[in-house]
Amino acid sequence: MGDEMKIDPYDIMRILYRASAKKVTLSMIARELGVRKQSVHKHMDKLVKSGFVTKDEKGHYILTENGRRYVEYLSSMEKKLDDILKKFHELWSIGKYNFLKNEKLRKGALYLVVAGALGYFLVNIAKISRRINKRVRDKDLDRFLGSREFREEILDTLLDILLIGGEDSWRTLETFLNYIIAIMFFNMTIIALSEKDEVHKSRKEIYKNNSHMS
Repeated sequence: MGDEMKIDPYDIMRILYRASAKKVTLSMIARELGVRKQSVHKHMDKLVKSGFVTKDEKGHYILTENGRRYVEYLSSMEKKLDDILKKFHELWSIGKYNFLKNEKLRKGALYLVVAGALGYFLVNIAKISRRINKRVRDKDLDRFLGSREFREEILDTLLDILLIGGEDSWRTLETFLNYIIAIMFFNMTIIALSEKDEVHKSRKEIYKNNSHMS
């Protein structure tokens, strides 16, 4: 059970992806992950049943086309998320500097600080969500939330800034959160209207087809 908690099927798929045309066995994967072969076997069975991996007659494992597309998609997403994370970190740093150095810029700087902190949190959650194994995902989440960088650099600094700014900072934070809520409701409305339009089109199509049949 201990080994199984360390393994995420995505890591197995990445090993197979890197191997490309090479013949990969359970032993090779277990050795690279530093776990027992039996633990890899349980995850591999699930990957085969899911259609991400196939097994040849000699017991070698190969990524299917679906498996390759899945790994390539997540790899590209990781790169994009890393780039986004850097941008949010820049927002955070600029906002923090201006808030502490210039009282006249505090309101605008606080927006940058909050946006940077929120973005940093959401991007890291998105990176953790790629994990397939829930135990591994939960472990990564606990590690992130308990990390020194998140707790001290982000949360503690944000609280310090809110305390320094006093009532004005809390009002600015409230305004920022209300903006986010408004945007969310706007997007939900657009999606709902779009779906309603699609349902209406489908009904018209069904009615038209039934008219031709009668």
